[in-house]
Order: sequence, then C-alpha cells, then structure tokens
Amino acid sequence: MSFARHERQRSGQQQTARQLPDVCNDYNRKGGCTRSWSSCHELHLCTYFLQNRCTDERCNKAHALETPRNILLLEGLGWQGSDDLALALDILRRRARGQATSICVMYNEGICNVPSCGRLHICYRRVVDTCPLDDCGLSHDLQDGGHNADLLASAGLTDTPVTELLRRLQEQVRRRPPQPALCRAYVIQGCQGYCLRLHYCEAFLYSRCSFGDRCSNSHSLKESHNRRVLTFFGWTEEQVLEALRKEGVGRSASRPARARTPTERDDEERFDRQDLCEGSQRGPSAETPVKRIDSAKEVANHIASMQTLVKELKDKDQQRETKVKAEEENKKKKIAELTEKVQSSEKIMSITQQRNADYQRQIASMQTLVKELKDKDQQRETKVKAEEENKKKKIAELTEKVQSSEKIMSITQQRNADYQRQIASMQTLVKELKDKDQQRETEVKAEEENKKKNIAELTEKVQSSEKIMPIIQQRNADYQRQIASMQTLVKELKDKDQQRETKVKAEEENKKKNIAELTEKVQSSEKIMSITQQRNADYQRQIAIMQTLVKELKDKDQQRETEVKAEEENKKKKIAELTEKVQNSEKIMAITQERNGDYQRQIASMQTLVKELKDKDQQRETEVKAEEENKKKKIAELTEKVQSSEKIMAITQQRNADYQRQIASMQTLVKELKDKDEQRETEVKAEEENKKKKIAELTEKAC
Repeated sequence: MSFARHERQRSGQQQTARQLPDVCNDYNRKGGCTRSWSSCHELHLCTYFLQNRCTDERCNKAHALETPRNILLLEGLGWQGSDDLALALDILRRRARGQATSICVMYNEGICNVPSCGRLHICYRRVVDTCPLDDCGLSHDLQDGGHNADLLASAGLTDTPVTELLRRLQEQVRRRPPQPALCRAYVIQGCQGYCLRLHYCEAFLYSRCSFGDRCSNSHSLKESHNRRVLTFFGWTEEQVLEALRKEGVGRSASRPARARTPTERDDEERFDRQDLCEGSQRGPSAETPVKRIDSAKEVANHIASMQTLVKELKDKDQQRETKVKAEEENKKKKIAELTEKVQSSEKIMSITQQRNADYQRQIASMQTLVKELKDKDQQRETKVKAEEENKKKKIAELTEKVQSSEKIMSITQQRNADYQRQIASMQTLVKELKDKDQQRETEVKAEEENKKKNIAELTEKVQSSEKIMPIIQQRNADYQRQIASMQTLVKELKDKDQQRETKVKAEEENKKKNIAELTEKVQSSEKIMSITQQRNADYQRQIAIMQTLVKELKDKDQQRETEVKAEEENKKKKIAELTEKVQNSEKIMAITQERNGDYQRQIASMQTLVKELKDKDQQRETEVKAEEENKKKKIAELTEKVQSSEKIMAITQQRNADYQRQIASMQTLVKELKDKDEQRETEVKAEEENKKKKIAELTEKAC
C-alpha cells in the first residue's frame, strides 16, 4: 500500500498532512480485486474514467468517489464533504494524466505488441537529448498522427505544447531511466526483427555455461547488435554486466520479490503477456524430509540449539534496530540541515528581492530626476528664448531711436551749417558796410537815414538769428539727454546680461552637481549589481552543494534499503528454517507425547515466540516503509524547493540584466544631456559675443 502526501490544512492550529490513496490496479484488471476491505487500502475507481477514455455504457467499474467503500476509506484519512471529494477527484485525474504521458519501455526494447497500449511510443533517447543511432527504428515525433496523437487526445493533452510534454517525460526518464536487458527469445528460439535487447548467453553471464566455445549463443558484447544496444542506452560493457548480475541475484528463487509500484506491476504484467521466452521459476519442493529422532537427549539438544538460534536472532534484531535508529537520526539531521539551508536560501532570496526593489526605486528616482532636469532645461530654454525676444525688440527700438536721432542730428547739422553760412555772410556784409562807412564817412551823411533803416533791418535779422540759436541749443541738449538715456539703457542691458550670465553659470553648476550625483548613484548601483551577481554565484554554488547532498542521501537510502531487504531475506530464511525445524519437532513430539510433555510446552512457547517475532517484523517492515515514504516525500519537497530557488535565481539574474540595461540607457541619456548642455552653452556664449559686439557698435554710433 502506498499513499501520496498531498494537502496541509490551513488553520490557526498545527498543520496536519492528509494522505490520498492510490487507485487499486487489481480492481481495474480482469476479475477485479479479491482482497477484503481490511487488506485493500486503495480506491476502487475506473482508471480509464480518470484518463477520460472510458464509455459508461460498456464499463462496470465505479466512475465516482461517492461509493460506500471509497467514502469510508477517505473519511478515515480526513477527506470529508463534497468539496474534499471534488479536490481528491481532481488530484486523481492529474495523477492519471501524468501516467498517461509516460514512455513505453517495451516499445523502446522492440517488444510491445499490445493493441491498446496506454503509454507513448517514442524513442526515450530523443526525449532525453538526441538519439545516437542513425538507423533508429523508433518514433521521434509526439504528434505523429497515430498512436501518440490518439493517446494525447484521450488524455486531454492535445493543446499542451510539445516542449512541456518533453519536459514531463524527461523528469520521468531521469527518475527511472530504462536499462539494457537480456533477450530471452534469442536464447530459446533466436530473435528476429527489430530488437533493442542484448543477444548474450545468460548462463555465461553467471559462469555456468557448459558448452564453452561450442555454445550457439554469443559470449561477447562487442558484436554489432550488442554495441548498437549499448550505444542506444549509453552504457558501457562493465556497467551492463554488473547490473545484469545484480538483477540475477535479485531474481534468485530463494529471494521473494520486492514491493513494486503500480506502474512497475503493470509493466511486468504486460511483459509477462508478451515475452515468449520467460518461464515460471521452479520453487523448492513442498515436501521436506523429516529426520526421525528417537532419543530424548537428542530432542533436548535440538531444542537447546533452537533456543540459542532464537536468542541470536533477537540479538541481531536489536543490533539492526539500533543501527536503523542511528541511521534515521543521521538522516533527520541531514534533512534538518538541508531544510535550514533551504530556509537560508529563501531568506537570501527575500533580501535579494528587497534589494532589487531598492534598485527599482533608485532607478525610478533617477528617472524622475532626469525628467525634472529635462523640464527645467525646457523652462530655462523657453525663458532664454523670451529674454532673447525682448532683447531683440529693445535693440530694434534702440536702433530705430538711434537712426531717428542720427537723422535729426544730420538735419540739425545741416541747419547749423546754413546758419553759420548766413552768419558768415552777415559778418562779411557788416565788414563791407564798415569799410564802406569809413570810406564814405564824408559821403554817407546824406544817406544816414537810409543806413539807419538798413541797420535796423540788420539788427532785426541778428535778433531773429539770436532767437534761433537758443532753440538749436535746447535741441542739442535734448539730443544729449536722449544719448545719455540710451547709454543708461545700454548699461542696464549689460548689467542684466551679466546677471543672466551669473544665473546661467549657477544653473550650470547645479546641473553639474546633479550629474555628478547621478554618476555617483549609477556607479554605486553598478557596484551593488556586481555584489548581487557575486552573491547569485554563491547561491548557485550552495544550491549545487545541496543538490549533491540530496543525491548522496538518495544513494545512502537506496544502499540502506538494499541492506534492510537483505537482512529481511536472511531473517525470513532463518524463520523458515525454524518453522521447518518446529514442524519436525512437532512430528517428533507427536511420537513421544507421553514422555516429552515438557518438550511440547517448550516447543509451543517457541512457536509463540516465533509468531511474535514475525508480527514484530511485519510491524517494523510497515513502519520502515512508512518512514521511507516520508523521507522520499521530504527529499522531493527539498528538490522542488531547490528547483524553485534556481528558477528565482534565473528570474533575479534576468531582472539584474534589465536593471543594467536601464542604467546603461540612463547613462547614455545623461551623456546626451551633457552634450546638449555644452552645445547650448557654446551657442549662448556665441550669441552673447554677438550681442556685445552689436551693443558696442550701437554705443559707438550713439557716441
């Protein structure tokens, strides 16, 4: 009986595990399950119904969990109510679907002739990696339109990607890879057609072949067919010979078969139906010769030896129990250490995720800062453009005023020249008049009156010219005031330019500081990323160590299981021998009942003791199996955690790569902003130089 650990109840109390039984394979075979309720602890449910391949019209098996037997079994394990039954049915369907996607081992060995085989017919080496055979006669396509396509459609896996199906098959093959086996048909009647089993003499394998060189079967694995088989499975000659010898020892007649999984039982039953060369093994004779003992002394010696043997068996049981307990303690310690390592890796992963969140926040803040810088640059550029427009307008107005003042000055100068020419002509006229007056002093008396009139006219003209001169002087003063105001305006413009230049320099300093801070943040983020990568590498090494440790634990479990089984076999043999001896002694005691009543009581007590030992062995075997199941589940959980941590590490590395790309793009953006600032600063300086030149020219013109 095997149960699968499945669910934990979520409540405020301590969590307890619920187990879900497997489906009974005997129930689904011809004839059904013949075991009683107390001995069969598996669900009676149609397997084809779980795989969506059953038609209710022709099937007489159960198609629901709501049968008295199944409900009684599930309620005893904590599955109660319709919701729990629906959950259990869903889990069973997933299990059946997973079994439906398994690889047919007999097909890979070339001996599957079952018309309705429930496993995939595909080359297992193609699933694992690549097929090493050039002339491989097996199918390499999951969707071949035939057997595989029908099987996937019946299991509801038609829409599942081929990569996902291959991944599931790879996990199954890695857990239990096929191995080469001997072809029994080759030994009996010769093998014809496609075959991937070894053509090798089984008697020669165990050094029991009496024919030697005259044997018709092959004694070498170097022949072409055997080399082809070894190449397909990827095994060496030494490995396959060792495995076959171990398998032969395990199949010896004195050793009972080990507990098998339902899948192994199905495979072996199918193999028994198809393999022509497999026969039944001969067991020991049911009749055991009984040696007649006549003397009571010999009977007493025989009983004493049996008591000694029973005592030795008890001592060996105690020693083995102590050894098993010590191994259990070591396993528990190793599992605890693995759990601690997994928890520490989870803590480290949470710290890494928190740091990644911090990196994201830093990147977001840097992006916000870059955006703010861009907005400030745009605002400042808009402001500079507005100031440039105002400056251009003022310069245009000043230019117009200067041009108008120049025109007025030219007109004034022209008028002044006219006035000067008039004054010069008048002075010349006055001089001429004086000269004429001196010359004509004597002659002018008669013309005195006319002269006075002329002088009065001249005086009026001079007075009018004197009146015009103050007006001209006033106009010149106005021109000087206008020029002074223009010079003041030019000076104010220069001061404003100096202030703006100071402001621009201050903004440039702030921008440089921000860029330096951004650069420091980027450098610090790069350092953090390198530290994160180094830690990720450490995590990967730890995970590899944990995987190696898990593998070692599995190997040790297998070795210990082999040892326990060997001890169980020895114990069963000894118990069988004791049973035979007890039976013999019972026959002897029946002959000598009158004289050996005490001997009979001793034998009865010994039989009781043997029975108790058997019961204890059965109980301990059950406990060992349960513990092995729990250990396998814990190891599977640890393996899943390791795989999940590997996935998280891969996601973290991908995110780190995204962060590095974002940081690189931000560095490029910062560099572009620096280049744009340098270009704009050069342009501003050039414009400032041009403005200064224009202002200087205007100042010169104004002066």
